[in-house]
Amino acid sequence: DYDGATRRFEQLVKTYPNSKLGRDARWHLAWMRYLRGDYEGALDRFKDLAKAPPRKMRKKIGRRWKTVMVAGDSLSNDRLNYWSAMSLMKLGRTQAAIPVFQNLVRDPAIGYYSVLAFYRLLSVPGAKLPPGIETRLGLKKAEGPNATAAAAPSEEELQAAAAVAENIESTDDGAEVAGAEEGAEPSDEEASPEEAVQVAVEGVLSDFSDVGLAVKFERARDLALVGLLAPARRELGEIEKRARKTEDRKLLMAEYAQVEQFYRSSTIGELGFGPQRMRGGLRGESRVFWEFAYPRAWEPSVLQSARSTTVPEELIWGIMRAESHYRSDAQSGVGALGLMQLMPYTGRQVASLLSINTFQTNSLLEPEVNIKLGTRYLQRLLEKFSGSIPLVAAGYNAGPHRVHAWVRNFGSLDMDEFIEHIPFLETRNYVKKVVRNYQVYSLLYSGGSHSLRWLVQPVGIELDEKVPTKEVW
Repeated sequence: DYDGATRRFEQLVKTYPNSKLGRDARWHLAWMRYLRGDYEGALDRFKDLAKAPPRKMRKKIGRRWKTVMVAGDSLSNDRLNYWSAMSLMKLGRTQAAIPVFQNLVRDPAIGYYSVLAFYRLLSVPGAKLPPGIETRLGLKKAEGPNATAAAAPSEEELQAAAAVAENIESTDDGAEVAGAEEGAEPSDEEASPEEAVQVAVEGVLSDFSDVGLAVKFERARDLALVGLLAPARRELGEIEKRARKTEDRKLLMAEYAQVEQFYRSSTIGELGFGPQRMRGGLRGESRVFWEFAYPRAWEPSVLQSARSTTVPEELIWGIMRAESHYRSDAQSGVGALGLMQLMPYTGRQVASLLSINTFQTNSLLEPEVNIKLGTRYLQRLLEKFSGSIPLVAAGYNAGPHRVHAWVRNFGSLDMDEFIEHIPFLETRNYVKKVVRNYQVYSLLYSGGSHSLRWLVQPVGIELDEKVPTKEVW
């Protein structure tokens, strides 16, 4: 009932013009025009939403209004620009849409809409990617003497991208990110990222700026060597509270990874080194920061589970990052546990499928068990949804029975449209995170060998059986 929904959203805009509720309602009014085929009207509304908010609203938001405009869900500039370009394409004005897609692809943070725009450009005959973007993304076909270096983003673009990443990717564990706050003292002369990691691996502590930190670091290293990982992590936590210099934080990241504290090394790499990570893309000196931010966490277990199923390892890590940010002891308010946030009931059902008779709820806090069961559950969803990663991610978050209903109701859309139309805000944002994670992991470790062209193609899945009201085992 588009007409009824339009009336209700228009009333919300009138009643709450300067609130998030009102802004969300304005987005839905634009989106409904797009879905109804009124692309001219949708384009006008998307452009209107992309304008700076009224002065009264800017004053209420404060100096961070530009960041809010970029990072907020309904007012995301990337979101609005992408769907403006799509409206142009639907109107047959492809040449006007191409520059908008190209600008989105330049996003140094490799955001979700940057990923969509990349594959939209590949789908348009004659359209070209921005110069040097293949090299910046580390694509294999960009290698060779004729590869063009991507234009480096400006410092302003790097800071803005880092601010968005901080809003999107920050964890909720309340832990402090060493040196991420304003005023963190930089080192006088930074070593390259590779040199810093090598120093950490070799255990050379002379580069620590503080003798006390060096002693604690050496103690943590000794504890880790004899298998006492918990006390080693506590020592590193104490170091993190005091580490402010860039070199100290580089060493800390490397050691956190050594003791399987991937959520801390990732958080420091993501937030503490945001501009450094985005400056050079996935090649060169910036690459090591991407590797810390997107680690191959618990690699032996992930690879073993991937090989025993048809689940891509990039999907396992993508789900792990979205679910727990690599925290093996993560526990949600509704009872989900471990790296891949499995509910005890789901874990028990999957364990039964694998003929594991020793399953206990606490087993889900063991990384190897959680990864094995979580991967097997992903395999089940891949089989149900014909290998469609967005549908698998949606099913993992909201339940496969709900995805079944959505496919029946609006599965004729292209996949990017389908994802945008998911009715649950949490699931919609979750799927976007998983897709982005999957792309980054593929680019970082597989040279982009996994194509995501299905993002800009029809959903293409038919589920004929009756829509279930709950997950059926």
